Amino acid sequence: MSTGYVRQAAGNIQTGLTINAADLNAEYNAIAAAFDASVGHAHDGTAGGGAPITTLANLALTGIPTAPTASASTSTTQVATTAFVHAQSAISASNFVAAASAIGGTANAITISATTPSSFSLTDANILTFTPPSLNTGSVTLNVLGLGAVPVYKIGAVALVALQAGDIGGYPLVVQYNAAGNYFVAENVLFVGSTISINTNTSITEANLYNSYIATSPLTLSLDISTNFTYYFNINIFALGGAVTVTPNAADSINGNSVGVSFIIPQGYSGTLRTDGAGHFWIDAILPTSLGVITSGTWHGGIIGATYGGTGVNNGTNTITLGGNVSTAGAFSTTGAFSIALTATANTTLTLPVTGTLVNSAVTTLSSLSSIGTITTGVWNGTVVTGTYGGTGVNNGSYTITLAGNVSHAGTFSTTGAYNVALAATANTSLTLPTTGTLLASSGTGTTSQVLIGNASANPAFGAVNLASMVTGNLPVANLNSGTNASSSTFWRGDGSWATFVPAITLGTFRNLKGTWASNTTATWTADQICVQTSGAAASLLLTNVSTTLNSATSGANGLDTGSIANNTWYYVYIIYNPTTTTTAVLMSASATSPTLPSNYTYSSGVIGAVITDGSAHFLGFIQRGRIWQYTVGNNLSNLPTVISGTSGNVSTPTYTSYSLSSYCPTAVAGSVSFVVNGTNAIVIVAPNGSYGSNTSTSNPPPVVLSTPTPMSVPYLMELESSNVYYASNGSASGLFVQGFTLNI
Repeated sequence: MSTGYVRQAAGNIQTGLTINAADLNAEYNAIAAAFDASVGHAHDGTAGGGAPITTLANLALTGIPTAPTASASTSTTQVATTAFVHAQSAISASNFVAAASAIGGTANAITISATTPSSFSLTDANILTFTPPSLNTGSVTLNVLGLGAVPVYKIGAVALVALQAGDIGGYPLVVQYNAAGNYFVAENVLFVGSTISINTNTSITEANLYNSYIATSPLTLSLDISTNFTYYFNINIFALGGAVTVTPNAADSINGNSVGVSFIIPQGYSGTLRTDGAGHFWIDAILPTSLGVITSGTWHGGIIGATYGGTGVNNGTNTITLGGNVSTAGAFSTTGAFSIALTATANTTLTLPVTGTLVNSAVTTLSSLSSIGTITTGVWNGTVVTGTYGGTGVNNGSYTITLAGNVSHAGTFSTTGAYNVALAATANTSLTLPTTGTLLASSGTGTTSQVLIGNASANPAFGAVNLASMVTGNLPVANLNSGTNASSSTFWRGDGSWATFVPAITLGTFRNLKGTWASNTTATWTADQICVQTSGAAASLLLTNVSTTLNSATSGANGLDTGSIANNTWYYVYIIYNPTTTTTAVLMSASATSPTLPSNYTYSSGVIGAVITDGSAHFLGFIQRGRIWQYTVGNNLSNLPTVISGTSGNVSTPTYTSYSLSSYCPTAVAGSVSFVVNGTNAIVIVAPNGSYGSNTSTSNPPPVVLSTPTPMSVPYLMELESSNVYYASNGSASGLFVQGFTLNI
């Protein structure tokens, strides 16, 4: 047994001394001997040394030794502790469970770029938990760790179904992978049936289980499903507008009745269709056994038999067919050898005479009548009634009454002079004659622009009014449209209304126009003056002292014209006016030409400004003065929008790369764009199209050339030729930024 390591040359190996190789070699040999496998030190903690140390291949540990615990799913030669083994057993028992992080994509196409543990795979029955950040709007796919987009389903009535809008979003979701079908199942998304209003015959299939049906008219529900279902389901049926007939397949029955027999739910009642899990249809419904006295309504049930006061026959053609004789409260009999057929071509009411013989329709004269009583209605189409019987004795079909004798009336009717008097009427005429005086003759009928003018020495005549000689004084204001809106500042227009004089103005006219970002959801627009017009420029107004606030959460006036506010979208700003309430408001619209105006707002300016939203539908910071619009860093904006950064194209060839500006300025109304070109140890060229020369061209130089070894930023205002800008750079520390733009309004 060794006594362990003993220093060999401690006095020779010290700081400041020259150390010989022999001394170092002696120290090394002593260390090697102390740890020799057969004669070395025991290392068992005893003072005497103990037995020699053994190799790890034959190590026998005693007590409760410990070691580091490996992470879940580790697959190496590392020692496995009991804690690791326990964790692995739990994973194996409940399949692989992982929590997702780094969630991205969209509400309907979700991507997950990291999981814990990180070894998640598309293995059958593996489980993943995560919280979708927003509500879905339709079916959903899930792409985990770039393994491909996989559809996500939920458990439906009888099968898996795609997710519907609003099923997930904002709360934890647990999905389990199915390798056979390559899909995820959302374990904690519940299936809920729908309430459906129907008014025609409808078939119920497996896809309709758990729905509720409200019938608004009499109809038939056909069960295109079989009773071989071994699970339970419920379908609620409400007979709101008429009786509902539930008809099974020919081989199925309802409530233990014969196969194929229908079940009727009366109007005003409901029932629940179900199976009992053993292959039988049942309808749970409380049906009426006594109706009491029915005072109104329409019978839609079966045919009422004779025993219960009916005819026992379908009388749908309005012709009553009886199985037996006609019975009346009194005697009803016929005589003769022939049958009697009473035919009615419409609803008919007849009162029969007590005695006598009925005359048929072929009779044209009644020569034997001596008295017909009093006739109260009807038209006389016989011969002319003579004067003896109260007529004129003459055919007066032309509305002119020609009498065989004199005109007679209650008072005196006389004429004087040697001439006949003829009263001619061209239509029905009613005249009131003066009691004294002389009737004057007119000179004609005149025209629509003439009046009857009196004459002191002759008969009056039709003529035009002479305003100079016939009219004196002023026409009262109240005689012109009742004086409505008349004042010292209005004038009478040719269209028959009082209006305020407005100088000639055109759309786009404004003075001291200002637009300012106020918050993530509000912005203000003010102006000393601004022009608005009606559709088609039929009328114009010059509004003054305009002060408005735009709110993205508002619909209509002072908000969005239609729809919902969207992310990363340019909106165009208009000033609108309601002449009924004399109200001025601001309106934003996704349309640069045709905003949807709120009710009664009939006046609108053209586009007077613009706003842009970020990824959360919040306004980015800006300021506008007149037609100049500029981003404001610090107001929901951390830096100027970057069009491109780094190397691109070739500044010497040259090769330009085109970049769209539609995300950085409203290209529909922007005239020129204010850029900032930045670079360090770089050459940058910028142009409105790709036909310009290189950075060194003297005949066709690009509008912007930045060549600098030190950091430098250069502003530049460029008129747009299209919705793109053209850029090239040879430096990685370079870029093109948008500072603002000029509105082409």
